[in-house]
Amino acid sequence: MKTNSPKIVLILTACIDPSNSKNRWLVLTDAKTRFLQYKDALEFYYLETKCPIIFIDNSGYDVTELEEKYRGGES
Repeated sequence: MKTNSPKIVLILTACIDPSNSKNRWLVLTDAKTRFLQYKDALEFYYLETKCPIIFIDNSGYDVTELEEKYRGGES
């Protein structure tokens, strides 16, 4: 039986390392601290939702730790 209900996907965007950013309004610029905050957010949503999660970082920061822990069947 086919359903027409929409599939919900959570998209979490990040800029873990804003060192190349020219935005002076950023208060928190330490990449390690920002990484830990995004890691905590990802953990929260991973545990609290059944929705697929797409995590996108636009800074080029090494997210291997997150990939190893949370990567599902998709590559």
